[in-house]
Amino acid sequence: MHLNWICENNLMSNNKMSMLKSPWISVSMGILISLAGLIWAFYDFSFDQFLTALKGVNYYFILAACGLMIFSVFVRAVRWNYLISVEKKVKRRRLFEAEFIGYFGNFVLPLRLGELLRTYVVSKGEHLSATFVFGSVVLERLLDTVSMGVLTILMVFQFNLPKEIEGYIHTGLIVILSLGVILSYLFIRINGLHSQSKFSLVVKKFTASFTLLTNTVRYKAFALSLVLWLIYWGATHLIQMSMHLGMSPINSLTVLLLTSFVGSIPSAPGMIGTYHAAAKYTLVKVIGGYSASQAINFAVLLHGYGYILFILIGGYYFLQSQFRSEAFKRVVRLEGIDEN
Repeated sequence: MHLNWICENNLMSNNKMSMLKSPWISVSMGILISLAGLIWAFYDFSFDQFLTALKGVNYYFILAACGLMIFSVFVRAVRWNYLISVEKKVKRRRLFEAEFIGYFGNFVLPLRLGELLRTYVVSKGEHLSATFVFGSVVLERLLDTVSMGVLTILMVFQFNLPKEIEGYIHTGLIVILSLGVILSYLFIRINGLHSQSKFSLVVKKFTASFTLLTNTVRYKAFALSLVLWLIYWGATHLIQMSMHLGMSPINSLTVLLLTSFVGSIPSAPGMIGTYHAAAKYTLVKVIGGYSASQAINFAVLLHGYGYILFILIGGYYFLQSQFRSEAFKRVVRLEGIDEN
């Protein structure tokens, strides 16, 4: 999530137009990067070969993967409920729907604005501070990062990665995990300060959910985060099974993690282009033994099943939301989220 832009948005007043330039520069860069990824991934793509590959797909595995992904959203809702419980008990069903709305927003809006979309829906619907809710969303992402880091360590020990890739991963892990620990520590310390300044109160509200990391709930939150990534791993393996690619579980984990790392790069909504390029590169260059045709067909199916699933279900819940028009308008126009 582009936290700098979020902070700037809350301070917009006299110089609004100049502050809007930065996010749209990121959008433009993301589109260009995605376009480059699309060109590289699809330059040798054959639609006829893709249709032939689809005829051989075992769709029972696809349905099983869809079921796992829906279950993963329920797990995310349970975890989010723990994080929000410091302020208020919220029905898991509402958070389940909001998680899907967030996915929908991330797939149709730039800059991962789906996170703002679900923040708005929950804060308005439950009469909670938007700052507090968004803070819990940030904590979710930190927990995801830690869990991904654990699985990445497993991958590095079990799979012989190219030296340059392994070097990037080692550096990235050290930087990301260090920042996560430092930020969590700072947020917890800031929340314990007794200052009553306006800025301090806003920061305390933002970091309120981080106090859960100091009690036993943190074990449940970390366990659920690890379960989430195991589910994603299982879904990835099911998709390759549906195409009869014969990958080992550790190969499927490699695909999951390398495509997830690419998610940190600016791109078009839904990681279109960057995701396909990463998946193709992983099969052809990192794992090896797969043709470019097999790799891009797999990349399209792996990305497409989740994309369609979350667009359909997330879009349905978004249209059902009583705050949809106002939420979409605010997020698209980059107006930020008002406090309750």
